[in-house]
Amino acid sequence: MKKAQWLIFLLIAIFSEKSNAQSFVFSCAKDTVIPVCTSPCITLKALIPDIHESTTDYTVNSMTSNGGCFNPYVDPAVPGVSANVTIDDRFSTFIDLPFSFPFYDDAASPYNGLVISTNGYLSFDPSKASASSHFGILSTSGASLSASSGTPQDLPNSLYDRSVVMGPYHDIDPAYNTSPDQLIKYDIIGNAPHRKFILSYYKIPLFDCRDLINNTHQIVLYEGTGIIEVFIFDIDQCTIWNDARSMIGLQNYNKDKGIMPPGRAASDPVWGTAGMNESWRFVPSAGPSTLDSVVLTDLNGNIVSVGSTVSLGDGNLDVSFPNVCPNGRTTYIVKSKYMIPGSNPVEYVYGTDTMTVFIPAPMTITSASVTNVACPQGNTGAINIAVTGAPGNDYSYSLNGGTPQSTGTFNNLTAGTYNVHVVDVAGLTCPVDTAFQVIELSSNFTVDAGQPVTIISGEQIQLNGSAVNATSLLWTASPSDPSLTATTTATPSVSPMITTTYTLTATNSNGCVISDNVEITVIPRCINVRNAFSPNGDGINDKWKVYDNRDCLEKVTVTVFNRNGSKVFENQNYQNDWNGTFKNKVLPDATYYAVVEFFLTSGKRITAKSDVTILR
Repeated sequence: MKKAQWLIFLLIAIFSEKSNAQSFVFSCAKDTVIPVCTSPCITLKALIPDIHESTTDYTVNSMTSNGGCFNPYVDPAVPGVSANVTIDDRFSTFIDLPFSFPFYDDAASPYNGLVISTNGYLSFDPSKASASSHFGILSTSGASLSASSGTPQDLPNSLYDRSVVMGPYHDIDPAYNTSPDQLIKYDIIGNAPHRKFILSYYKIPLFDCRDLINNTHQIVLYEGTGIIEVFIFDIDQCTIWNDARSMIGLQNYNKDKGIMPPGRAASDPVWGTAGMNESWRFVPSAGPSTLDSVVLTDLNGNIVSVGSTVSLGDGNLDVSFPNVCPNGRTTYIVKSKYMIPGSNPVEYVYGTDTMTVFIPAPMTITSASVTNVACPQGNTGAINIAVTGAPGNDYSYSLNGGTPQSTGTFNNLTAGTYNVHVVDVAGLTCPVDTAFQVIELSSNFTVDAGQPVTIISGEQIQLNGSAVNATSLLWTASPSDPSLTATTTATPSVSPMITTTYTLTATNSNGCVISDNVEITVIPRCINVRNAFSPNGDGINDKWKVYDNRDCLEKVTVTVFNRNGSKVFENQNYQNDWNGTFKNKVLPDATYYAVVEFFLTSGKRITAKSDVTILR
């Protein structure tokens, strides 16, 4: 049902329900073409204006971003009705509108006329007819506007005029003769109730920079919807006046409401270039929506799908048309129906846009190769894929959902499974997904240095190394151990004096090298069987000691015999505490025979046999 590239429409045409002869374009007239990469059915999406009944508030959005286009209704260079303003910083006489136009919640709204400023804006305030027009955009501590110093002032602001549409507001001067073709004029096009009032400024010089004449822009007022649009063709920057700043926006009569597009406020960084060709739409956003319905039809007007809408909160509605099943290359029309606020009987305007859906040929994989990993735990794997089929051969490649790149070569890969996703950057060809397996060529090559062991200093132990499919072995020790009996066999003997790490390195026939470590922990020797003691009570050598400390011992067992072989002392957990008695009787001074068994912490058992002399 899905998996179509989402389509965003920035093109809306509006015409009368009674007559299609008078069309009305919101953005531009063009077909939108998208690829369908699964079949038979898809969900199409569109973007249409979210027009509301009241102009109490507005939203503003760009018409030229995200794939939009720039297509004004009239050429600003073609003469229309002159505004008759040739004096710097001056308003025109009062100009009657052919239709009433709502603006904010002004008490006098809807308006039947307006005045035009030489500085790129209009006002619905009739008291400004033929009056002076402000020109500054800077202010110091809330004082009056200036063009020489201060802080840029944004909307709303009491320093600006009432009920204004700025498109854009900047200090331009038609009194200069440096632009012989300059025009300030207006045009009224269309038939009721779908007319447009279009105010154009063409190549007007900047004040104090009279040679900078690339200042061309338009303001458009729409009958029936209350929508306002601003088209910016060219903007120059006079760095020595008004800090080169300009502003697009609306402000109400009471000067307590205003709105500006992002990046186009007076306080934003300086903006504007020749040929910038951008446009902004201010859409009434208060009260109920005026949208009645939106449908998708074929070229014969038959309804294909009924749209559902979600407000994007920026003056646009996101529309979804489910279960659209194109048959080859198919053209559809998006038709949106709006009520004209206040019309009695109710009248409607319609928005239309055409789009063509087609099933493109998929991209073709022309080559694909894998370089496997030579050695265990290595990262020498690689994948290389090449495709053709996209217009312009411009592709984006990504590996396992990672960061896209412009080439189909992926290096430094470990063994594993990978998916390469290839996308046509232009979006006109279906993407390709290909799975690759990078394997480890030496996966059965292993080495094992053996298990760690704890010994007593001076003991000798055998290292139990092993390897599979190795052509050579090498033992090394850290720190160096001269007791290592061999370095190239699997099971050499060692007798380290301190704790030492032994590394067994193996090499196979491919030249791969792997290694493993084993640590031999050495504890100080604690066994020290004395062969005499003097239990005379003088506190010196009164007890028989068989160890210096118990750090290396779990348990000590002692058995003592006299010269006749009779047992005279036994203890299963000796604590260096025999005082030369047997059954609470003092044994005579003599030499006895002892057997001592030491159970080490390592689990090893050591047996010591020794004479022990009692000498008081």
